[in-house]
Amino acid sequence: MNARARLLAAVAALVLVAACGSAAPARPSPPAVGAPTGTRSSPAPSAPGASTSPLPSATAPATGSVDRIGVFPGGFWATQGTTLLISADGGMSWRAGTLPSPSPLAVDVLDAEHAWAVYPVGATLTPVTGSPTDVLQLFVFRTSDGGTTWDATKLTENVANTHQVMAFADARHGYILNWALRQSSGISTLLATSDGGVSWVPAGQGAWLGAEFGTGPGGTLWAGSEPTAGPEQRPLLDVSRDGGRHWADSRLPGLVGAAGGYSLFGPPSFFGTHGVVAVLDESGSSGPVQVLRVFVSADGGQTWTQAADLGRSDVASFAVPLTFAAADPSHWLVGGLDGASLR
Repeated sequence: MNARARLLAAVAALVLVAACGSAAPARPSPPAVGAPTGTRSSPAPSAPGASTSPLPSATAPATGSVDRIGVFPGGFWATQGTTLLISADGGMSWRAGTLPSPSPLAVDVLDAEHAWAVYPVGATLTPVTGSPTDVLQLFVFRTSDGGTTWDATKLTENVANTHQVMAFADARHGYILNWALRQSSGISTLLATSDGGVSWVPAGQGAWLGAEFGTGPGGTLWAGSEPTAGPEQRPLLDVSRDGGRHWADSRLPGLVGAAGGYSLFGPPSFFGTHGVVAVLDESGSSGPVQVLRVFVSADGGQTWTQAADLGRSDVASFAVPLTFAAADPSHWLVGGLDGASLR
C-alpha cells in the first residue's frame, strides 16, 4: 500500500466493506502455483482459475467479500478471488482485471496499469515447521496493463519460514521483504528489482524486521512491527538508508530500541520530506491503558517529534481494531472499526 495515501485507504476500506461485505482474512493459505511454460502469460498459462481474457469494466466493486484492499495516488484497488479491481478516479468507476491465481502471498499496485503479485512455487513448497530442510521459493508476476496480461519470474532464493510484503517506489524499483516468522532464525531477507520485476537480487538482511514495510524519500526503506498476539521482540521501526544493506533504529523519541509491546498502523506516510507514523503502545510503561502515539518528521525521517498522545478514552476502546490515516502532515484520522468512534 502506498504510504502517502493512508487516509484514502481508510476511506476505501469503508467504501468497499459497505459495498462488498466484511473483508476476508488478509493471509489465507495460498494454493501452489505451477511453473509458467514461458515468460509471457495472459494470464499465467498454468495458473489455476485464471481467465484468458480481461473482465469487463465495472461501475462498482463486485458483491461479496474482498481479500485485499489498497490505494495509490488518486485511486483504489482490491482483490477478490482471481479478480483485480482498480479505480483510477477515486472510486467513481472500476475496471476489472485478473490475478494469475487466487490468494497471492503479497500484492502491490502502483497505479492503474502497474501491479505485482507474489506466489509460492508449488514444486518446492514444504510445510513450515522450522526445519532447516524447509523450502519456499517464489514466483513474482507483473502486469503493465492493469491485470489483462502477466509476466512471471521464478526466484531461486529459499525463503522458508517467512511471510512476504512488497513495496514499489516507481515502475522500475521495488522490494520484497521476506519477514521472519517465529519458528525461524529471525533473519528477514530483502530482495530488490531495478527493472520492474523482471529480475531480483538479494539486497540485504535484518534481524526480526516487521511486516509494516514501505519506501520513503531519499530511497529510504522502513520496516516496523505489526500487531501480534505472540511474544516476538521485533524492533518497533527500523530504517535503511542504503537500499536495505544495513538497518538501524529509527529513533522515535522515548521509544529508542523499543521491541515488544508496540506496533505500527502501517509504515510512515511521507508527503515530500514530511512524515507521519502512528504507534500503539501496549507495553504498560505508561500505565494500565493502551496509548496511541503519533510522531512527525520534517526532514525525511532523519529526526522525529511526538505530536499527539491518545489514551483509551479518547478513541472508545483499543480492544477493537483501529485504523489510522494521515491525509497530509497535519491532518489525521483515527477510528474504531466497530463504528463507535471517529476522531
